[in-house]
Amino acid sequence: MAQVVHRGRWTLEDRADGFYRELPVEVPDGAGALTVRLAFDRSAGVLDLGCFGPDGFRGWSGGARDSFTITPGWATPGYLPGPLEGGIWHVCLGLHRVPAGGLEYEVVAEAGIGAPPAPPNAPPPPTVPARPPRRETCPPSPACAGSPATCTATPCTPTAR
Repeated sequence: MAQVVHRGRWTLEDRADGFYRELPVEVPDGAGALTVRLAFDRSAGVLDLGCFGPDGFRGWSGGARDSFTITPGWATPGYLPGPLEGGIWHVCLGLHRVPAGGLEYEVVAEAGIGAPPAPPNAPPPPTVPARPPRRETCPPSPACAGSPATCTATPCTPTAR
């Protein structure tokens, strides 16, 4: 397994020079997975997380996640599964909020030959109750004077067909 570690401190000057920063990661040919972990003091600042492979965009989770995995068969939500091209990939960090004293960070990227098993599926969303049957349309009441949408003068009693 190939592992790359980037660590340092982002400063306000870094943020002023460019909002997005790309950290290179070598992914060997035949890799079955790329897992990236980002660590920083979340009480002090906000860093966004994303990824670009040699062939382009592979995902973005912003500040919502501190790690992701990409494999040929599955990927962390927000990232695209598919073959991992050998070559230089880039972990993209958005310097969203950097405090005056700077923000220390560590990025650990691991490219392995075998793909880890997919995480268990999230529970299914709750069932939505069936919609009630559609109301019949009633002819406008003479008391409504041409604006039946706002008239409450007479209740609608549909007739059977």
